[in-house]
Amino acid sequence: SWFMLHFAQPLASPWPHPRLGERSRLSSLWFQSRIISVSTSATSASSALVFGLTAVCVVRAQVVRRGQQRQPGAPEAMAWERLQGVEEPLQTLVFPEEEGARCVAVVKGDVAQKEDVPVRVHSECFLGDALGSTRCQCGPQLRSFIETVLGSSCHPCGILLYLQGQEGKGIGLSNKLRAYVLQDTEGLNEAEANLRLGFPPDQRKYQAARTALEFLEVKSVVLYTASPRKISFLSEFVSGVAAWCPRNQCWEAATATDA
Repeated sequence: SWFMLHFAQPLASPWPHPRLGERSRLSSLWFQSRIISVSTSATSASSALVFGLTAVCVVRAQVVRRGQQRQPGAPEAMAWERLQGVEEPLQTLVFPEEEGARCVAVVKGDVAQKEDVPVRVHSECFLGDALGSTRCQCGPQLRSFIETVLGSSCHPCGILLYLQGQEGKGIGLSNKLRAYVLQDTEGLNEAEANLRLGFPPDQRKYQAARTALEFLEVKSVVLYTASPRKISFLSEFVSGVAAWCPRNQCWEAATATDA
């Protein structure tokens, strides 16, 4: 069936991505979709905390073309969203789960065929992102990227790739809490605690992020990360890296990677 997403005021900018169609340049967006469910779960509430949304209405939809199945690598659903501290509406796309991770892409501006697009690949961290835990840098890293890239006029475009299902370096929230106990009682660091529980130090996978970048047709990115594994896995896209400065709680200026 057809349904319409209508905004109370015209959008500040058109939908920039060529694959999403000319029709989406209107302030009323039409999709031929099948409504699967409307969610008011705790996950929706935590998402509101994570991204600082002013209002949340989560509709799970499978977006398909007339008479066709969704193409491999295409998002399951997409809509516009507004974040606190960001003036313009942002495209939000949800991609199918890959290797245990579901990628939510939050896109600012026109990124198709663009080079040096600022990108943050951020693994889900409920305690840090939503509750402000001081045990990790996840919350400050996420909020700093939203403020200094998505919310800044200095960057005409940018992408946040939020990977759900990667809690605790991929071991899940329950095991993450068990690792915390080992860190507190035995003085282990995060990697040592994960190993004690029978997990690799870091078992996160980034294929879901690669799929999103391929769909968005980004030519190259400046990756905001402190993880060499992310840089290595997405090396074909990475033209530069912006490192995290824990002391100042901010992202540093980007540096080019070796060719």
